[in-house]
Amino acid sequence: MTTREESTIPFVKQGKYAILDTTLKSEHSMWFDEMSGDVGDAGRTVYLAIKERAVSNDPKSPLKPMDMTGMDVRFQGHDAYGVFKRIALSTKIDNAQAGLVQITLPRFIYQAVGPYEDGEFEVYETKGDTVISTIPVAFEVYNNHAHMTTGDSQVYSDEFEKLMHDFEVSSSNKIDDFNARMKELVQQISTANNSVDALKQLVATWTKLVEEKSVAILSADNIFTGDMRVKGTATFDKPLKGYTTGNSVQYFSSDQPQQDLNSVENIKSMPAMTRSSAYYTDNRVKNNPLDSEYVLVETVKMTALTAYQTITTQNDGQGEVKKRYIKNISTGLEFTDWVTVEKWSPWKTLLPYFTSDFKQYFANGDGLPQFRFNGQSVQLRGAFTPTRIIKPADTVQQIQIAKNLPFNSKTSQYVMQTWSEAIPYTLRVERNEMWLERIYKTDGSVGTLQPTHLLTLGGSFALV
Repeated sequence: MTTREESTIPFVKQGKYAILDTTLKSEHSMWFDEMSGDVGDAGRTVYLAIKERAVSNDPKSPLKPMDMTGMDVRFQGHDAYGVFKRIALSTKIDNAQAGLVQITLPRFIYQAVGPYEDGEFEVYETKGDTVISTIPVAFEVYNNHAHMTTGDSQVYSDEFEKLMHDFEVSSSNKIDDFNARMKELVQQISTANNSVDALKQLVATWTKLVEEKSVAILSADNIFTGDMRVKGTATFDKPLKGYTTGNSVQYFSSDQPQQDLNSVENIKSMPAMTRSSAYYTDNRVKNNPLDSEYVLVETVKMTALTAYQTITTQNDGQGEVKKRYIKNISTGLEFTDWVTVEKWSPWKTLLPYFTSDFKQYFANGDGLPQFRFNGQSVQLRGAFTPTRIIKPADTVQQIQIAKNLPFNSKTSQYVMQTWSEAIPYTLRVERNEMWLERIYKTDGSVGTLQPTHLLTLGGSFALV
């Protein structure tokens, strides 16, 4: 999380529009105070002036407005609880040539108290969804104790919510059309009851349907292949094979043939707008992105060409959720990479990953160096100490604390720490390694680490 004090880019306005510099490096961020608000806020509108370099990448060159013709802006990031948010459908282009836009933030942005993690605005092409630039921003949600909350912070994407709404409206319209046709048919049958000849015709029609096995009968096996869209319920005392109301539920254990999550046939055979839930226990399923053999895989086929999958595992207070999208199903079946949506675990020790230069500080076990997964980040805590005298050559020398960590963090994340004599240092977590650097004494000279020094360990670091 980036605080107001850690933000490195000044907040500059052009009238009511905040200037967003698309040439910023990813490690820079701008504290966007106008995005900050109280928990429970909704409908907050922010105004943006998108800028780029006029001719070259020379930092001294003046910025010019970015032409937003054919482009749009969206916001995405993780709130203080590490929950993902994405807003893409509430942007309005005020002046495309001048790069002036506005975006309205819903209440889902203001559900968790605290600073946002890796918040950013994305400038992208509307055709092809190609990302042109990302601009890191930081802001905070405050607890004013006035608003009533409705529950925990929820993963939210307005694009997905619109897709589900459109599907529900479409389904409701089809059901209404069917009910109207049924009402008309009932009226026709009522009229036919006044005619013996008409009644005989209906009996003959029903008999033909039975002979052609077009209706279900109790004294025989029935295979349903049509589209059942009537309201009401049907009760079955035996397991069902196939899709009911758009859902298929399957279970695979070690007794069944080994399954493959990249199976082309399984996904192609699913009808559009249906869902498949499959639970695997010791099936040694192929192309499983998780380390566990106990996983639940949910596949939602949105159209004949697109689908997405969610895989979940949970055991003994720890678990993980990953998601991926599937494209070009009818032609080539293209899988995107699995992306971690959420990961959680209890606190675990970091000592097995420490180098020989460091150990835990307290012999009685207090302040044990530990880590745990929380959302899309890993949290660190504890105290440690050198096992020998370490004198860096200069303040930028990196001294490795731990390696082969059981997580893979984003590149070059820094958090300031303190140690004995109130001398600061910088904790650096990069990929699966941990370093300390920038060790200063109170007079600004290079510090020397002694085996008696207590070094703190803390912070939250985003996972890859």
